Amino acid sequence: MGVQATIYVPSSVDETKYRGMIALGADVRVSRFAGFDDTQEWALEEAAKDNRPFISAFDDSAIIAGNGGSLGIEVLEDLPAARTFILPVGGGGLAAGFSLV
Repeated sequence: MGVQATIYVPSSVDETKYRGMIALGADVRVSRFAGFDDTQEWALEEAAKDNRPFISAFDDSAIIAGNGGSLGIEVLEDLPAARTFILPVGGGGLAAGFSLV
């Protein structure tokens, strides 16, 4: 889409994910914090300071619908009889959308 993404990640970021974001052209900034909450707070401060929008990785209805919601629909289309699911929970966006579906 031609939009430059700046992604703030904790110092504990998975190396494969980090390399993938770089390979896709993102400006990835690693925080001095190992945890997500402190890193998010830093990202919010940086976005405000630079007058840029902050887009949450999980705490947004469109993100929830696009991540977990679309996945939930696809799974139920392929496996309509399935009734038990095991979901990863990091920020909760995928699990929230999937559970909503």
